Amino acid sequence: MTGLSSALNISVSSLMFNQTATSTISHNLANVNNPDFARQIVRGESQNIAGFGSGVSIGAISRRVDEQLQAELTGQKAVRSYAENYKRFNENIEIIFGTPNSTTDISATLTNAFTQLNNVANLPESSAQRLNAVNQLQFMSDQLNGMYTDLIDLQRDIDNEIDNQISIANNAIKRIEELNIQIAITRNVSLGGQNTNDLEDERMAQINILAESVKVNVIYDEDNRAIVNTESGQQLVTNGGYTQLERTVAPGPGLYAGIGIRSINSGGTPASFVLPLDTTNMTGGSMKALIDVRDTDTVAILDQIDEFSSVVIQEFNAVHSRGVGVPPPSSLTSQALTTAGVDLFAEIGLVPGSTFDISQVDQATGNVLNTTTVTLPAAPPLSGVGLAATINAALTGAGFPATFNATWAAGSLTVQDTTGNSGVVMGNDSDDFLGRIIMNPLFEGTDASTIQVRPDIVAEPGLLATARMRVADGGLSLNNNANAIELAKISTTNYSFAAAGGITPQTDSLSGYFSTVKANLAVNLQDNSRRLEFAQSLETDIATRNASVSGVNTDEELANLIVFQNAFQASSRVITTVDEMFDVLLNII
Repeated sequence: MTGLSSALNISVSSLMFNQTATSTISHNLANVNNPDFARQIVRGESQNIAGFGSGVSIGAISRRVDEQLQAELTGQKAVRSYAENYKRFNENIEIIFGTPNSTTDISATLTNAFTQLNNVANLPESSAQRLNAVNQLQFMSDQLNGMYTDLIDLQRDIDNEIDNQISIANNAIKRIEELNIQIAITRNVSLGGQNTNDLEDERMAQINILAESVKVNVIYDEDNRAIVNTESGQQLVTNGGYTQLERTVAPGPGLYAGIGIRSINSGGTPASFVLPLDTTNMTGGSMKALIDVRDTDTVAILDQIDEFSSVVIQEFNAVHSRGVGVPPPSSLTSQALTTAGVDLFAEIGLVPGSTFDISQVDQATGNVLNTTTVTLPAAPPLSGVGLAATINAALTGAGFPATFNATWAAGSLTVQDTTGNSGVVMGNDSDDFLGRIIMNPLFEGTDASTIQVRPDIVAEPGLLATARMRVADGGLSLNNNANAIELAKISTTNYSFAAAGGITPQTDSLSGYFSTVKANLAVNLQDNSRRLEFAQSLETDIATRNASVSGVNTDEELANLIVFQNAFQASSRVITTVDEMFDVLLNII
C-alpha cells in the first residue's frame, strides 16, 4: 500500500543511499594517489513491501579488484625483487674485481709484473729493476688477498641483509595475522554499514611486502582470512596463528646460520621447536637472491681466484726454484711439504737415481769454491731425513767444509753455509729435482687469502732468482739472466687449471684464465640485467592492468559524484513536495 508516508520513507532511503555513495566517492578521491588502495563501489538493493516498492538500501560497499591480477602482481613482485637484489650484490662482486684496463684490475697488474720481469731479463745487474719486479708481484698478491677479504666481507654484509629481510618479513607476517583477526571480527559483527575494505587493502599491501622478501602463495578461507604459505607449502600465516622467521645454528664451521620457522599460536605462545625454512625450493624474493649470491656466486668466485692463485704460486715457484739470486744467498730452503715426507718419490714425484749439482761459491764473484753431484737412491722409499743424509754424504765426499750442509726440518730441506760466508748454488738437475721439491720458492701460501711474495725477498729483492748455475763448472755468472727469462716466459705459457666455481678444467695462460673468470662474471651480470629489465617491465604491465581495475579514476569519480548529487537533490525535492502535500491535508482537516 502506498501513500505520502511511504513516499517520504522512500525518499529518505534515497537520501541515505546517495549520501553514502557520495562519502564513498570522497573516500576514493582522497586515496587517488595511494597505490595500495582499491576503488570502492556502493551497491544499492531495491526494497519492497507486499509487492510495492519501498525505496533502496545499501547492499554492500565493495572493493573493485581482480583477484587473479592481484595474485599475478604479488608473484611478480617476488620475481622482480629477486632479480633486483641478485643484480645489486653481483655488481658489488664486479667492483671487487676492479674496472677493466685500470690499475685496480688483476690482469693489468699481472701484465705490469711480466713487463718488469722482462726488464730484469734485459738488465739483470740492475737492483732497481729487481725491486720493481718484486714490488709488482707483491702488489698482485696484495690484490688477491684484498679480493678474498672483500668477498668474505661481502658475504657477511649479505648475511646481515638477510637478518634485515627476516625482520621485514616477520613484521609483515604478524601484521597480516592482526588484520586477519580484525577482518574476521568486522565481517561477523558488522553494524551500521561497516566494511573491511580498507583492512583488506592494508593486508594486500603487507602480503606484497612479504612477497618481496619471500615468494608466497595466498588463499582465503570462509571468513576471508588470508592463508599464506611459502612456495614449498610451509605455512607462514594460518587461520589460527602465524609464524616468525629466525636464525638457526650454523651447520658447520665457517658456514652461515640457517633460517628457521617458529610457529606462534593464536594465544601468542611460540612453539618450542623450529623447523628449517626450505630455501632450496625457493625461486623468488630478496631473501632467496641473497642466499644465492652469498652461498653460490661469491663461493664460485672465491674458488676461481683460489685456483688462479694456486696456479700462480705453483708455476712461479717451480721456475723460481731452478734459479738463484745475485749475489747468491748463504742458504736455500724448500717449500714446506703438505705431505708426510715419508717417501718423496711417491709424494712429490722425485725420480729414483736422478742427479743434481750443489756448489759453494764466492758471493762477491760467483766463482766456485766447491762443487759436487748428488745422486738420489735408485729405489724407494726416500724420506726427507734420508734426502738430507744423501746430500750430506755427497758434500762430505767432495771435501765441503762441515759448515756447509743439508738439514730436514718441518717438512723443508735447507742447504746452507752456517757461517754465512759463502753462497749456495743448486742446478743442473736431471729430472727437475729443484722444481719438484720447490727448493727456492718465490711465493708463500696456497690460495688467494694466503698468497704473498716471500718476506725476505720483499726485504731484499736481490734474492729474486734471476740467474742459474753455470753448466760448465757449477759457478754463477753475476750478470746471468737465464732464470729471469724463464720467469718472464710464464706470461705466454699455458697451464692446467682444475674445475672451479662452475668453470670447467682448462688449459690457458694466467691472464687468459683470469679473463675467463671476468668474462663469466660479465655475462652473468648482463644476463641478470636483462632478467631484471624483463621482470620490471612485466610487473609494470601487471600493475597497470591491475590499476585499470582497482585504481581510482578522477574523471569517473567526478562524473558519478554529479549523478549522486542530482539524485540526492531529486530525493530532497520529493521530500519537500511530500511535506507541502501534508500541509495541504492538515489545512483541509
